Parts: sequence; structure tokens; C-alpha cells
Amino acid sequence: MNIWNRTISHLAGMSQSFKRYPVTMLWIFGVVILNAFIIESSVDSYMRLLFTFLTGVMGSIAAQHVYERFFDRPAHRWLLVGASGVLTFLYYWTIPNVENIPLGYSIRSIVLLFALFIAIVWIPTIKNDHLYFHQNFLAFFKALFVTILFSGVLLIGAAAIITSMNVLLFEIDSNAIAHAANLIWCLFAPVYFLSLLPVYRHVTIIEEKIQADFTVPRFLEVLLTYIVIPLLAIYTVILLLYLVLNISGQFWTDNLLEPLLVSYSLIVIIVYLLVCNVEHRFSKLFRLVFPKIMLPIVLLQTVASVLKIQELGITHGRYYVILFGIFATAAGIIFGFLSPKKNGWIVPVLLVLAFISIMPPSDAFTVARNNQRNRLTETLTEYELLVENEIVPQSDLPTEAKVTITRSVSYLEQIGEIDTVSYLPENFDTYANFERTFGFPMVYEIGGPESPQARYASLNWGEIGVVPLEGTEYLVNVFVNNQDSEGRRYELNDGLVLSVEESEPYFTLLLEDAAGEVLITADIEELFNHVFDNMTGNNMLNQEDMTVVFENESVQLTVLGILLDEYSDTVHVEMMVFVNLK
Repeated sequence: MNIWNRTISHLAGMSQSFKRYPVTMLWIFGVVILNAFIIESSVDSYMRLLFTFLTGVMGSIAAQHVYERFFDRPAHRWLLVGASGVLTFLYYWTIPNVENIPLGYSIRSIVLLFALFIAIVWIPTIKNDHLYFHQNFLAFFKALFVTILFSGVLLIGAAAIITSMNVLLFEIDSNAIAHAANLIWCLFAPVYFLSLLPVYRHVTIIEEKIQADFTVPRFLEVLLTYIVIPLLAIYTVILLLYLVLNISGQFWTDNLLEPLLVSYSLIVIIVYLLVCNVEHRFSKLFRLVFPKIMLPIVLLQTVASVLKIQELGITHGRYYVILFGIFATAAGIIFGFLSPKKNGWIVPVLLVLAFISIMPPSDAFTVARNNQRNRLTETLTEYELLVENEIVPQSDLPTEAKVTITRSVSYLEQIGEIDTVSYLPENFDTYANFERTFGFPMVYEIGGPESPQARYASLNWGEIGVVPLEGTEYLVNVFVNNQDSEGRRYELNDGLVLSVEESEPYFTLLLEDAAGEVLITADIEELFNHVFDNMTGNNMLNQEDMTVVFENESVQLTVLGILLDEYSDTVHVEMMVFVNLK
């Protein structure tokens, strides 16, 4: 009976979510429908609407919480929710109407959604002497944890049922599990999550009926005090020892340490907000010590990230690392030197930084694009590769300059801004045209190899005519890459064997007779050189440009490249080998 009563209570709570957040539910249904279309069409053409609907979800929840915290009249509620809808509609027009949303707009949308979520947690605690930010953070944390647990179990069960029916009874559509996941994570999960949130309207004190929402469960209290805090303390000691031992050297150049310290700071902030709700000697010690330890660590890391700009330039990733460093520094000051009642002060800092990072011209991608474009132009001008707005290829450059040019061009290509560089050739393809345009292959690291890297070519099947087979005894389709080329053998008739041997930087084909005597060898480096020497801008080539012939008095091997892909130290080749015995 107790289980039944709890089930009825949970269902009643979910039904109240529709009454409390009616407009939010409409946005949620829109998200579910859009996801269903995306699953069926397997294209990204709905992403503009999807980001808009998600923004509508978060904006309408924020509007409801503003109403519950500051207003009483129903008219105020609908004005606030209506305003959130208008802002969402305006946001829709800031996203370009293209099939593939550029990376910058996707990240801006994610940052906006995160900022709105934090605002939703913070709003009920504004000027509230009876409900503090760390208490409401705990309520949201518990609701999120329970929602993820229930939704995960529900999805596992649904997937097991669908799979069993497909195997044992009748065939089920291959997208069934994806649709089930859509219904569970995008409909059930948000509705259930909202049903677990406290009702803030008319709450001037933490009433007994909602006291449980702001109370730390015994399991979480034990987990925090006896497991998380001791482990974090040990990790902090190791981290401090590393910093002390390397403060004059490796700390300032170790790129792997940057995400490590960012993750550490984020964990400390989350744990601090949770342990503020726990009355235990370990939690009190944590609140007293850890924010003060975190402060110098994030300050040093922020300085190190700023210094790396001189070497690597600004990218959106480094921009956000520096912004997080500023936020974590503010959090360390607020947590370390002010009362826990002031914890909510970190939210305005976060919201201001988030706003700066998504609003041009100070947003992450505008700043990064301008910085990398200026670095490229300045480097090309300094070494006389850019003359009267035209590039003059040169191979005799310092490695540092090659690295700077490579990184800037690659980054602009990555964020879809390569077309904004006016002096690059029309339809410039970074990986296909780089060496011919600048006069040297792509170089990513100082002291690294300067072999041809980041190149791609494929056979244009649309233009291919007839492949003549006259005189060809064997046709072998060869797939090989330098990570898995050992022992690749193709056994032909009469004891003939075509084998692949790795030979830096590419491969060698060997044709052997039954006695093991090598009849002919073919160095695939010649195929790469032939293909990329004939490339004129388009990386889809015709049959002639993708063909190399190897011949001696007894054998002719004709190698037709299907796909040649080279990036950094990885080489992948797909080719047809025509064996003609004379």
C-alpha cells in the first residue's frame, strides 16, 4: 500500500507540473516532436528550432520562478511568461537558417541554456532571508539525481523490452529505442524533474511540508563527509605538491594540466555548495579551508592560460578557460571570506561572464576569429608571404612561423571562418590546398615532423568511365592504414601473394611467387606524390590523376587510388591493384 501511495503521489506531482508550468510543457512537447523528426530524417535541419525550443523551456521556467518569488497577481505571471516567449522568438532570428548550425552558434546556445538554468536556481533565493542559494542548489541537485536515476532505469527497461520483442516475437523498427529514449529523456525526465522542485510562491519561511526538499539525505551526507571530502583532500595535497615542484617550469607549459585544474575547481565549487547544508566537523573544515586553497590555484592557472595566448593565440576553448578562471577566482573569494548566506553572489558574476561570452563583439568566437586572423596576417606579412593581398608561397620559413600559420588556418577552418580571410584562394580547402598555397606542409608542433600531413583525396566516381581490364589477371581491393598494416596478405592463384609492408612514411606492395621470390615492389609514396601534385583545388580527382603504374620485365602493377587520407601520423589508403603478368 505504501508503494501504491507513493506512486499516486508522484503521478499527482507530475500532473501539477502541467498546471505550474503550462507554457513550459508546450515547449517540451515541441522538443519531443522535433527530436522525433530528427531521428527519422537523420539530418540536422531542425537544430535551429531545437535550440529555440530548449531556450523557450528554460526561459519560461525562469519566468515562473520570478513570478513565484516577487509577484502575486495572475496577470503578472502571464506577462512574464509572455515576455520570455517574445525573447525566445527574437533569439530564433539570431541563429542562421542553414542545415548545419555553425559551431559558434551551437556553443553560444549551450552557454545560454546553462546560464538560464543557474538563474532558475538562483531566482527564488534573491533577497530571501529564509532560503539561501546553497539550499536551493541542494534541492535541484537532489531532483536532478533522482530524475537521472529513474529515467536511466526506465530507459534500460524499455530498451530490454523492445529488444526482446524484436528478437522473440516480431521485427521492430530500428529507431524504436531512439524514440523511446526521446520520450523518456525529453518528456518524462523534465516533467518529473519539475514535479520535484519546491513551490516558492508565498514561501516566507521553509515550511515543514517542503523541509525535506532542503534537507541532506543521510546517504548523501555520509558520501560527502566520509568519502568525497577525504578523497578531495588527498587529491589537493598531490596537486599542491606538483605546483610547488613545477612552479618555475612545467606548470606554465603543460597543456594537460589546464583541464585538470578546471575540473578540480568545478568539483570544489559543487562540493562546497552541497556541504554548506551539512553540519559536520569535516564539512565545516572543508568550508573553512578549501575555497582559500582553490583561490591561488585558479589564479595561477588563469595567468598561465593568459600567457599561452602569446604562443597559441586565442581560441574559443582558451577564452572560456580564462572566463572560468575569473569566475572561480570570484567564487574562491566569496566562499572563502564571506558567510555562506552570501553564496548566491557568485551567480551574478557567472551570468555577466556568460552574457559577455555570447554577445558580439566580445563573444568567444568573434574574439577568437579576429585574433587568429590577425595572427595569420601578421605572420604572413612579417615573412613576406603576403604581398599586395596575395599569398606568395615560400618553403624557407622558421618552424615557429609554420606552426603559427598552420594553427591559425586550421582553427579558422574548424570554426567555419576560413572564408573570411580575403586573400586565400576561392574555394580554399585547408587539407587539400595548404602546401600548394603556402609553400610548405602543415606543421603543428615545433620540433615535430614536417612530412606531408593533413591531406585527403578520393576518386570522383561520378566522372569515372570504364576501367580497362585487358591483360589483367588479378584485381585486388586493398584497404590499409599504418596503424594496422602488419601481416596484410592477399593470396592469388598459382601461389602468388600480394602483401603489404609498412615503409616510412607510407607502405610498399610486394608481389611474390610461390617460391617467395619478390617479382615487383610498389612504393605507395609515389601514389601520394602523384595524386597531390596533380591536385588543383578539388580533392575529388579523376581516374588518371589517381593512377600510378609500376612495371618491370615480368609484371605490371596498376594502382588506382580510391581514397587517400593522411592526418598527423595516421595514413589510410583504399586502392585497387591490377596485376598483369607478362
